[in-house]
Amino acid sequence: MIEKHYMLITKGSCGYCKKAIELLKENNLSFAHTDMTNAEKLLDLTKKQSNWTTVPIIWEQVLQWENDQPKVVENSFVGGYTELSETLGYTELSESEGETEEND
Repeated sequence: MIEKHYMLITKGSCGYCKKAIELLKENNLSFAHTDMTNAEKLLDLTKKQSNWTTVPIIWEQVLQWENDQPKVVENSFVGGYTELSETLGYTELSESEGETEEND
């Protein structure tokens, strides 16, 4: 069986992180997230490695299940909340959602 799965790096204080998680839940999509609020050095390293300066940091993975174990067969960088919304087919963000993301 092959399925899509999303991996998110988040911070608890980030509204866009919360919106990304809610968007995935609303669409019944598989995901996992790691809150790096208390891991600033690791978050900074992740930002550098992904070449992304804000949170959330999101990847889309394609998982293949074999013997009840998932294997990542494709790992694509998505970006942040706006890019996730576009990936899922949402093209217009409401004005109240603004354009700023958590920079910490």
